[in-house]
Amino acid sequence: AALTPAPLIIHARSDDASSEIAALDLSDAAEHSGVVLKLSVRGTIAGVVVDERGAKIAEQQVIATPDFWQGGNIDDLMVRGPSFATTDGDGRFTVTGLTDGPFRLAVFEPGSGRTGRLQQGVAAKTGDTGVKIVMATPGAITGKLVLKDGTAPRVATVSAVFKSSSVQRGEFKLGDIDPGAHDISFQGPEFPEKVIKDVLIESGKTKDLGTITVDKGRIARGTVVDGNGRPVEGAIVLLGKQVISSGKSLTPTELGAMAQQMGLRQASTDHTGAFLFGGIEKSGAALVAEHSERGRSMAQSIGDDDRDEVLTLRLVPFGGVRGHVKVAGKPASGLTVLLGPTSGAKHLVIVKTVVDGAYEIEKVASGEYKLTVISGSGASASMVARQVSVPAGGVAIVDVAITEGSVTLRVIIEGKDGAEITAAQVFLFEGNVSAKNGAEINDLFLNAAAAGSAKMAFALGQAPAEFSKVTSGAHSVCTIPINGDMSNPDFARRLQRQVERLAVYCDPLTIGAGPTQTYTAVVPPMTPLADGASSTGR
Repeated sequence: AALTPAPLIIHARSDDASSEIAALDLSDAAEHSGVVLKLSVRGTIAGVVVDERGAKIAEQQVIATPDFWQGGNIDDLMVRGPSFATTDGDGRFTVTGLTDGPFRLAVFEPGSGRTGRLQQGVAAKTGDTGVKIVMATPGAITGKLVLKDGTAPRVATVSAVFKSSSVQRGEFKLGDIDPGAHDISFQGPEFPEKVIKDVLIESGKTKDLGTITVDKGRIARGTVVDGNGRPVEGAIVLLGKQVISSGKSLTPTELGAMAQQMGLRQASTDHTGAFLFGGIEKSGAALVAEHSERGRSMAQSIGDDDRDEVLTLRLVPFGGVRGHVKVAGKPASGLTVLLGPTSGAKHLVIVKTVVDGAYEIEKVASGEYKLTVISGSGASASMVARQVSVPAGGVAIVDVAITEGSVTLRVIIEGKDGAEITAAQVFLFEGNVSAKNGAEINDLFLNAAAAGSAKMAFALGQAPAEFSKVTSGAHSVCTIPINGDMSNPDFARRLQRQVERLAVYCDPLTIGAGPTQTYTAVVPPMTPLADGASSTGR
């Protein structure tokens, strides 16, 4: 009861089986009765959990997650989530109710907060019966962290895989690290992130990293002023490679983990309107300022060189944006709406549509923007953009109607001259677009390009990238080839840090009226990562 009147998905699970995923559209009917969910999915994976000596471990919770990077079902990952089983007295387990496909298995130790090889997991597929998960004794790292002048940073953290700890007066120790080679990162407001790659952690041992010295990085200082050039005290200033905000205020409190993941930093201005950020990376960033009563600035970019920056952030009056979104003629709730400046500075305001397809951005600096709506998920996701001019003290009304096509397009990735390609990120744009690197393709995708909608999917191994609900006509296929183990978290993070410089290859494509079509994109291997990470993920 009390469900949102929108398209929903539903499935059932028992101790030994689960149902297929069913679709119900509550936007067409206020009530559905007589729905039958048949517990027909009965795939299993069985095995044993042991310690390093081979002793079997009882009462351990085994987690099985669909392995998306090896062709696992994305719907299973998003809807069903992980499946669980508990080892018996002989350390044996059976995970039930699984669909066919590849999985990653890991173990969670109740009460310890530690996971056994969760960062990469043990590969298995439905039907396997002899999976062995070895719970190795964790290791640890210790050492000192200092700035170049020899002093300890006031605030810093040390991280490995999915674990982190604070640095206290320059001393750090991080435990519960699974054995193996891991990237160790250090972060803090006084210095750019520093990464020590491929640190070998041995079972049951503590590795002393010695003294780690970090550079203080660049400084960005400046002043926040009002429309008359007067300094503004008490203004909030945000800095980040990608600044994100909610529709109500500059500080993205509603966005929680996303803001933390983006590495946003915050400062406030003193009585002279001044602010200062230290430890800024060379890779550039964006700055935005806001005062709750006097307005918000447009985002400003700082360069990707070694120079310190001196900026003036000028507040302009607040405006707003609101409207309604329809997909295939129906009001669409739960869709993501993005608003970003046309200047290219990386600042996004993020809101969601509600029950009747309405959305509202209450506070934004008056100026020129592009509004993008994301409809659907996975291969059926579309991004549609509109230009919008936000008036000072007023509200811009922007309604968006999204049409859906009937074509399914499969994009096969082929290595140029026989080169091996382990995966690829593939973009499909309406119209003719081109991009040379990841930074350019990301800007095109977030803005849905000038021509119309945009979609994104992954090609994994021999499996093609698949796009559904595609319209016929002129399109562009843009590909970022990937060579590496995407299930390895260290490789994935290295890739994420350098994705903006990876080469992109775009081809024009005319899509006809047929229901299912195939296109082959021929591309060279991935641009080598700066740290030399190879196809092994190291």
